[in-house]
Amino acid sequence: MNYEEAVAYIEETPKFTKKNSLEHTKECLRRLGNPQEKFKVIHVAGTNGKGSTCAFLTSILREAGYSCGLFTSPHLVKINERFQINEVNIDDDTFLKAFERVKVLADELVAEGSYHPTYFEMLFLMGMVIFAESGVDYEERFRQGNAEILNSKVHSGGYGQCSEKCGIGFNHRRAFQRWRNDQRKHKKV
Repeated sequence: MNYEEAVAYIEETPKFTKKNSLEHTKECLRRLGNPQEKFKVIHVAGTNGKGSTCAFLTSILREAGYSCGLFTSPHLVKINERFQINEVNIDDDTFLKAFERVKVLADELVAEGSYHPTYFEMLFLMGMVIFAESGVDYEERFRQGNAEILNSKVHSGGYGQCSEKCGIGFNHRRAFQRWRNDQRKHKKV
């Protein structure tokens, strides 16, 4: 499969389907060798300012000598924009190699009668593979939705996690409150 075919496959994966459980995502990560354990995560949430906050954090961390990955959503022109290493979008070969690893996993899951990863899960899992293989020290991620998937590392025990909350607009306060309550519940366990 080439780069264009990989992008077409991902784009054909249904985007607005029933979300898989957090346990499903954790199992996928486990089968990929728990790539998320190879770096620290900074999760930036909010309505506005996530991109600027990540840019500031990347600048600070790079000045301190750290390597940074950035996982964002959505992309504007090319799907590679969702993955940056030290402020540079990944190249097509890096994208394809990560896709191939996640596609093998997706095929195994379907063959076992399990669920195919969702559109966002495919990209999230690819990001974890990309950042682990590139050896970043920190990975920053932002997106308004899918907090459960984005926080899969926090739920699996955490490895020096940090989160930054930008301004939360009224249109996102209910979702943010659910996320905050969920975080409190998991931290008590």
